[in-house]
Amino acid sequence: MNSNICRDQITIILEKIVELQRRAVKEELQEKFCDHNFLGEENRQTEFNTRPIQIFTDDDVAWHCPIEKEEDGCNEHQHERTCVFRVEKVENDAVTLRALKEKKHSEEMRQNDDCFNKRFKSTNSFITIRITSISAIRCLRDTFVDLCIR
Repeated sequence: MNSNICRDQITIILEKIVELQRRAVKEELQEKFCDHNFLGEENRQTEFNTRPIQIFTDDDVAWHCPIEKEEDGCNEHQHERTCVFRVEKVENDAVTLRALKEKKHSEEMRQNDDCFNKRFKSTNSFITIRITSISAIRCLRDTFVDLCIR
């Protein structure tokens, strides 16, 4: 496949994810939105505001980065890293991703506490990648990530 066509398709997918998440966050600000629906379902409130993704290079290696913004990430063995991201912005042939941290089992909320599926925690670590460096995207199950917007 032509690399320009592939890059254009990846850009379209990333832009669609950003738009779905943006609409979900707007719904989140409304009073009721807990109907267990997934991103993109029209005319329904949603409990999901994030479509977590993994991105891969031509060598089928997942991109990863440190979870904490303060960590330089040069020594992979001393810092906690992630390969799961939330798409925050697509602009000028680049994508900005927020690193997501998987919750430990002990951190999971009891089912009756809340209507949200919270598998990942938001972090303050971001990475910006040229879209031409991405050869594949893997979408994970939609989830709710607390973005501290309330």
